[in-house]
Order: sequence, then C-alpha cells, then structure tokens
Amino acid sequence: AAPAAPQPPPAPANGAALPAGVADSQFLVEADAEITRAAQQILDKQFPGIFRDAMKEFADTANSAKEATAKVLDSAFNSTLTVVYDAAAMIPGKCMHIREAIFAKVNTSAATTHEALRSFESGVDGAVNAFGDAWQPVLFSLQALHAAVPSALRTAGLDELAASADASLGSGDGLLGRASSVTDKLRNVSATVKGIAEEPLEVAQEKLKAAEVEVQSFLDKADSFAEHFIERIGNFTDSASEKLDVPGGLFSASQQTTASAAEEVLDGVRELAEGISEAEALTGVMPQPSQSPGGGAAAGRASLGALAAALLVAAGLVRC
Repeated sequence: AAPAAPQPPPAPANGAALPAGVADSQFLVEADAEITRAAQQILDKQFPGIFRDAMKEFADTANSAKEATAKVLDSAFNSTLTVVYDAAAMIPGKCMHIREAIFAKVNTSAATTHEALRSFESGVDGAVNAFGDAWQPVLFSLQALHAAVPSALRTAGLDELAASADASLGSGDGLLGRASSVTDKLRNVSATVKGIAEEPLEVAQEKLKAAEVEVQSFLDKADSFAEHFIERIGNFTDSASEKLDVPGGLFSASQQTTASAAEEVLDGVRELAEGISEAEALTGVMPQPSQSPGGGAAAGRASLGALAAALLVAAGLVRC
C-alpha cells in the first residue's frame, strides 16, 4: 500500500501562527529540537511498520523483498524532499518581488547621487532581510530532511549509510551548513555598502566594486549548495541501490524532486543578484574597476553594474 500523504507538523511551541503564504507542510518551528521532533513524528505517522510489511508481503522471493524495500525507501525520501521543494519553490517569486522593490526604491529617489546611494544602501538592507525570511523555510525543511533520511535508512537496515547521511546532511560542511552560509554571503553585501552615501565618490566606487564581488560570492555559494544537494542525495540513493542490489531507477522520484528543488533555489538567487546589480546601476556611480599592476585587461573590464546600467538606459528604464 502507498504511504499516507505527508501530515503538517504541530504548531510552534510558542503558539505563533504560520506566516502568510507559507504551506502547512513546511517545518516552521523555532528550535532544532522541535524540528527534529516534528520530522520524526511525520515519519512515524507515514511509515509505521511499512518496511516490515513490505518484507513480509514479498518474502517469497528475496529480490522482490529488496525491490519493495527500495520503493518504500524512495517514497520515504521523496515525501521529505517534497517538503524541501515546496519551500524552495517559493524562492523565485519572493526574489522577484524583492528585485522589484529595490529597483523602485532607488529609481524613485535618485534625484542626486547622495540620495541614490542612500536609497541603494537601504534597499540592499531590505533585500537581505527579505531574502532571509524567504530562506528560513528552506533551512527548516533541510533540518527535517536531516532528521528523516538517516531514520529511514536505519529502518531499512542500512545503518552505515544512515551514519554517512547524518554527517552529510547536517551542519558545518553538511548540506544544512552550506544552506546557512548562503545567507551569510548575502549579508556581506549589506555590510560592504554600509555608510556608502557618506563616503567620497572614490570610496563609494570602491564599495560598489566590493559589493559586486560579494554578490558573486553569494551566487557561487548558492551554486555550491545546489550542486552538493543533488550530489549527496544521489550518493545516498546510489549507495542504497547498491547495498540492496536493486536497479538505481527505483529512486528516480527522489532524484527528480531534488533536482527540481535545486533549480528553484538557483532561479531565485539569480533573480535577487540581478536586482541588486540593477539597483547599483540606478545610482549612476560606476564601481571602481579592478586594477592590475601597471594596468592591463583587468582595468578595462566592464563591471556587472556598468553592463546593467547600459541595458537599463537602452530600455528607457532610467534617466540619462
């Protein structure tokens, strides 16, 4: 029998309501212990004795039993990965709204360079905070994934693989740690442009160039997170297939959900990065170009902000 549909976790301990627009299936609770408990509760409800039932039903042939276990394991993975996808799927739309907000903020107040830079700093701060709010459900869902996957693997008798999953999905260099570092990189953008409106033009140019570097670091960190997300779930499913001696295609649902969630994340962060670059261009201040000793190719390389400025002027979206 197919496992029951995922059930929403209990409300946060403090009784706070879920934020508007957030799906009930997401693990919006405040403490790590609460997240772990909620994830385990969902597993207990979804899969009570399901592996034992599968093994018993197909006990007549060893191969059928293994394939049944693999199918149930894929269902267990995919149910929790769907929670991650649901959280990630909101990121592009939220980042589009953030992009529009920072654009409007700078474009409507750019009477002078000083005012434009002040609005840019304020807009970046708002964008960082808004993205942090949008990213929080992704972090919570990954904490649930960290609790669910090792538990499902242990239930299937794959204790060694479960221990590996516990480390690979957790903090530090684990998937959860990598997800947390995405927002850390974005906060660096805000720190870089702090006080930019009060600086001399040359210093403001240097700050804008430094901000571009931090935006690229943000994109690189998000790319790294998405790459490791796909790679690590793929490693688990490939290893489970090998240990159960079943075709790898039995885990295709989990792999597809993982890839889709990663794509949503990348779409969102690229939208946000483009929004910051557009807003930078609206200030009318060109970032200080990188200088190599004695000049050279680096000095003549156009910045991301300069390219965005040219595109915006050509489109008639900003005043010349």
